[in-house]
Amino acid sequence: MTKYEFFLLTTQTLLVARVTRGAPRTITSQECAAIMSDAWKLDPACLPEDPAQAALDFVDYWSSAPRQRPKWLEDWEEERRNRVRISLNRATDARAWWMQAESLAEGLPPSCRDIVCERVEHIVVSGADADAFKSWGESIPGWEDAPFLFAPEPA
Repeated sequence: MTKYEFFLLTTQTLLVARVTRGAPRTITSQECAAIMSDAWKLDPACLPEDPAQAALDFVDYWSSAPRQRPKWLEDWEEERRNRVRISLNRATDARAWWMQAESLAEGLPPSCRDIVCERVEHIVVSGADADAFKSWGESIPGWEDAPFLFAPEPA
């Protein structure tokens, strides 16, 4: 869903919510502009699978005082704040680790497969996936050679 589609869905939801809640049926241009401004700031990746529920949650957030962000938006923002960049460590050989890692990729978090199986330069994953990746990697002999570098990823 694009930002524009979410804005339209949110505006339509606002109108329906006003009608069903007995509020005035008209929406002022200032209200549309305020919703559009707030909806436009959202990254489309944060929207849950059900766009109608997301729009209703957003309207409730936008029209309530004090404003309480929708849970899906809080969860997404929390995940974005806790992202970790995992990079190949080109300064070490870690040959012993690499020789075994690809054959043991079954326990690897799916978000981390490309860095091990395809050897991409880096990946950005959630903090939880980075921790799971470390646990998985530490179980393979040769991890002490530090085949990867871990760093917080700016939001």
